[in-house]
Amino acid sequence: SGSFGITKKIDPKPSWLLAELFNSTNSSIDIVFMDSQFSLQGDVGDSYTRWAARRELVHIERIKTVINFYKVMTSKPIFLIGHSNGSLSIAEFLNQSSDHHQLISGVILSGSRNETELKQKISLPVLILHHKSDPNRWTTPSAAENLFLQVQQRSSSITELHWVVGGKDVTWGDPTYTGRHMYNEALGEAAKNIQQFLEKVNAN
Repeated sequence: SGSFGITKKIDPKPSWLLAELFNSTNSSIDIVFMDSQFSLQGDVGDSYTRWAARRELVHIERIKTVINFYKVMTSKPIFLIGHSNGSLSIAEFLNQSSDHHQLISGVILSGSRNETELKQKISLPVLILHHKSDPNRWTTPSAAENLFLQVQQRSSSITELHWVVGGKDVTWGDPTYTGRHMYNEALGEAAKNIQQFLEKVNAN
């Protein structure tokens, strides 16, 4: 998600969707939340320079190390899930090397940033998950739809766009951290979409 030091905090908020997915599924899913040792947030510059930290080798290698560790530990297929800013990290991981595609079994881009882009051809299953009424100007539904069409053109595997429609915004809440962008009161719906996607992919 872009937070850092989050695993040292009480009730780490970015894990809300993962926790809901873990609690709602009947299948044997192991869920790992990857923390960052430094801030990946960019506050200045254009859309390219602002997110430079997500292209840094240390960040990409950290993702790869986590994947390889749990691949050996569990012998299970690995799916990457990135929400909001986290979608940029996943996109950069895939964009930097086609070899990275071979390490995982699928990708879920949730509430993705407007500038999220997959630049390479891809043979992995991809789910674009987004709230149909996301009010966050940095994560618009129209951008999610464009991302879906982009991936669909470059993909030789399953590519799906799922809309979350339930939930509501929080009065006076910042739409970048609360409300429908975070699937407020619709976590079950979001988790169900992910679970159905995983079941479909694993059935093929």
